[in-house]
Order: sequence, then structure tokens, then C-alpha cells
Amino acid sequence: LDSTFLVVKAVNIAGVVSEPDTISFFVKEGFYPGTIIYNGQYQAGNDVWVLGEHHFTTFMDESISKIIEFENYPEGAHYSTPFWIDKDGNYSVIGSEDLKIYMHWGWHGEHGNQLESAYVITDNPFDKKIASVVDEQTNVSYFAEIKYFDLRLDGEPYYYPPLPPEGENLQIDEDGKAWLRVPITHEIAQETIITGLSEGIHRFEVRAVDIQDVGDETPAEFVFKIVKPIPREEKSGVLILDDDDDNSLFAPDAIIDSLYEAFLSDYAGEVMTLDRGELEGSVWDSQLHFGRDVFSPTDLEKYKLVIYHSDYLTVPSKLQKEFEVLFLYLRGGGNLVISIGKQLRETIDIVEDNSNTLFDEFFGMHTSPDESLVKVVTKDGNEASFLNLAYFQKALASNGFSDDIDLQIPSFNSMVNYSNVVGDSVKALGPVAYFEESLLGEGTEVIYRFGCKESGDGPLDPSMAEYEMYNGQPVAISKITENNNCYLFGFPLSYMEVDDVRLLMNKILTDIGN
Repeated sequence: LDSTFLVVKAVNIAGVVSEPDTISFFVKEGFYPGTIIYNGQYQAGNDVWVLGEHHFTTFMDESISKIIEFENYPEGAHYSTPFWIDKDGNYSVIGSEDLKIYMHWGWHGEHGNQLESAYVITDNPFDKKIASVVDEQTNVSYFAEIKYFDLRLDGEPYYYPPLPPEGENLQIDEDGKAWLRVPITHEIAQETIITGLSEGIHRFEVRAVDIQDVGDETPAEFVFKIVKPIPREEKSGVLILDDDDDNSLFAPDAIIDSLYEAFLSDYAGEVMTLDRGELEGSVWDSQLHFGRDVFSPTDLEKYKLVIYHSDYLTVPSKLQKEFEVLFLYLRGGGNLVISIGKQLRETIDIVEDNSNTLFDEFFGMHTSPDESLVKVVTKDGNEASFLNLAYFQKALASNGFSDDIDLQIPSFNSMVNYSNVVGDSVKALGPVAYFEESLLGEGTEVIYRFGCKESGDGPLDPSMAEYEMYNGQPVAISKITENNNCYLFGFPLSYMEVDDVRLLMNKILTDIGN
């Protein structure tokens, strides 16, 4: 038929039926529905979730407005979380036998917000459902409805046993491509749980079909990668995670990169570097993981050791945004070195606020709101900076851990080299963190202590009381367990003597068997 006829009759409360009224209309050719997989890729709001042994989070973000899938475990709930985006821009996840992918899809015009007397289409699955159908290309409403969704997974009709791809449920295109056709009223019309997938690349395709049996000419597809989990004993190589924005004075990119390469110059295995800022500008999607994590656990998974450096000492560290990534990596048997400075204190505060157990579980740093485990040199309400209270000159080896590590003088940072007109010199570092030893957990060892600048009468020197207060305070700790070797440095390794840090890295690599 060229036209669609709509017959309408009214029935009052007495059961009296009016005469029917008929209207007819036809839909202009060339309009097609648009299909959307609500993964946050092309629209605001992700509603595709993943949950499995190696893919979860231990806390819910406050911005989540719906009940998401989770599983209860003795240690607490494991909440589902979106796919990660790896260094190559792939949606990715570490596989497991219990992996579940919660898919949600719809059509262009399904959701929107009311603006005065009209609705504005947003395609955000968390906005009001307005159920409009608009042309995919022109955004013009053509007064249709969605009747079916056609589904495919990895080149075959999607398999859902209660609705087998046969008879009316099987749609075969002219080119031979086959789909599972699902009526809009069916329980998997717009949502399904995908299970049983092996490692590798997978492709999920969806096509909306309107009341004229016209399907989306450009079906939505979601391509994702499942990565094999690597057992601890099979991991190898070193991955450096660079959390330092380029700054000519405090964190010159080329110099910092070359220093970390030099620290590992004796190591014959693979060394790879990922720059957080570069990934944030190229592959990162702020819709996923609530604007926090940029690195992906799938990129960390194969490495025996991850070195995370946040050595730009005058800006807040972004380490706290990568808690989930590092937590999953360590849970899978990885080993971690963190190089950071004074910013560690604020990082610890954020960890406690969102209940992530990264530092508690893997570094033995047990704190409560009224306890200060991480401290900085302070005097008269002022905290150490590059030119004020700069007292740290070396890391003193403790508990037989390697050798002392001297501050590099002259430094690439001219403020460390500073001398005033009367010859008073800094030649020390201020923005470092140290630990309250009495609050460190069982199994956590102090591996380096604060090597303080000698006391003196100059304006840049510590007093004898200050020297005695700070010299010997813990500035680096480790926790070694059956599954992990974790090392936390409250001073930036890039500011230290190259040969000293190289020997430190050699010891760590030997200890982890790499």
C-alpha cells in the first residue's frame, strides 16, 4: 500500500461507541531510522557495562543514576564498569570465564530533553524517553515507529536460545548477511547479556527497523577486544607510565624520559612507555570511567613491572585518577613502583574519600580521618617548596635495601641549584613526602629514609632541631607478598643520581625475577 490508514473510535464510560474516523498518510521515501549502541562513543552517556573476575570496580561513582550490575564477594561488592580504551584506541577488557557484557541499544530520537514546548533529542539513554523516530541523515521526524531490531555477533545472527534465528526471526539480506530479528516487545529488544566470548576481536551489530519494514542502512556496530589474562609467572618486561605534563623547568619531557630510560639501561628485556597526556589527547573518552582513568588495564596486563612516575612536583598528581587501573593490575599479580613527591598526601586523602583500597591493600597504608600517615616538612604553617624548607639531599638506604641514593647536583631544575648573592645554596629538595612510621601496616618495610641537609645558620639551612626532626624519617616503603612487590617513593626518582637509581632498579628487577 502507498498509504497507512488509522481508524479511530471513541468509547465513553457508558460504553457508547462513536462513529469511526479515518485518516491516512504516507511516509516519504528516503527516510531511514538511525541505530545507536549506548556505549558513550557517539552520544553522551554510556550504558554498556562489563563485569568479570578481571573487570570490576570496588566502589560506585556518585554520578551513576541507575542500578548497575554487581556481584557480592566476601571482601565486598564488585561493581560493573565500562569498557576500557587501550593505547591503540580499542575498547578492551581482560577476559575471564565469568565475563558478562551488558549491552543496551536504541534509536536516534528515542531520548531527549524538553526545551520550552518542544523536545530536544539528546540520544542520552539516561534522559527522558520521547520515542520519536527521526531520519538518520536529516534529523527530520517522519512519524514512524520502531518495529524490530536486527542483531548480529561476530558475523552471525545473534544467538539467544529462547528466540532461535529461524522462520520469522531470521532476516537474510540480498547480500546473504543474516540477522536475528527481534520484535520491539521482546525482552532482548534493546538489552542483552553477552557471555562465553573467547579472547580476540568481537563485533556486535544492531539495525533498527521501522513500521514500514525499512531498516537502518548504516547499522550500528560495536567492536571490542578481549585480552587474555597473563598469570604472574608469565609476565615480563617493564612498562613506564608517564604522568608528567611537559614543563621546561619542573618536568621537561625529553629529560625525564631519558632519565627513566637510563635507570633501566642494564635491563635487557622490553621497556615500553605510555604518556598519560598523549593518550588523554588521542584515545581517551571522558564518557567512560567518569572522566578519571586514561590508562587501560589491558595495556598493563602483560608486564612484570609497572613504573608510575608523577614527578611534576608543583601540580597535583593524577595518580588518584588511575586507582582502578592499578588496582586491577596488582590484583592480577603485577608489581608496581610509584615515584611521587609532596602530592602523595592529597592523593592519599582522595583514596580514603572514595574507599579504593589500592594503598591499604598493596602498600599497608592503613589510616583513619584523624591520622596523618603522609607528611611534608613544615614550619610556621608553611610547607616545603623548592626554595623554602628544601632539606632533602639524599635517600638513606634502610633495612639493607640497596645503597643510598643522592640528589642529582647540578639538577635539570635550576631552583635546586639556586645560590643567593651571599653564597647560601639550596642544593636540596623541598616537595617530598615522608611517612609516619607507627601507622605503617604489618609487612610494610621502610626502604629509604630522609637524608637531611646538615644544620647551619644560613637562611636556607635547617636548624639543629629541624635536622633531628626530619633526618631518618621514612621516605620510601615497600610491601612484598606472594603475589606482589610494591614500592612507593615519596621523592621523585628523576631528581636523583642516575647511577644510584639504576642500581635500585636492578635490585627491584632481580627481586621480582625479571
